[in-house]
Amino acid sequence: MMKSALSRYNDLTQRFVTGAFGAVVIIGSVIYGEWTYFAVFLLICIMTQLEFYRLLRLDDMLPLVSWGTFSGVTIFIIVFLEQNLLIKNKYYFLSFILHFLSNFIVVLMTNPLQILD
Repeated sequence: MMKSALSRYNDLTQRFVTGAFGAVVIIGSVIYGEWTYFAVFLLICIMTQLEFYRLLRLDDMLPLVSWGTFSGVTIFIIVFLEQNLLIKNKYYFLSFILHFLSNFIVVLMTNPLQILD
């Protein structure tokens, strides 16, 4: 049976090695450039949201995984673009209104009776 390279170490050592590697990747992405930072944190954003939805499923909840992940990624992209002055502030605030309305439509389409009660 194949084992990962870290499986021979105890839990604390695994966490330390993984954390040190993660810190190097994050600090390196910040130093290297804004688009590398964007790519690394977009990946982190997607992975943490999927992990969050996996934990919700363990508690017998049924989240809208694809829509929630899309929403989080969209918000991250809009905030990043606005902070780097690639879009204007008015589009930043307009995007949240459009995002709220589209989210409302998705919830209405999935459970129309819950909203009307």
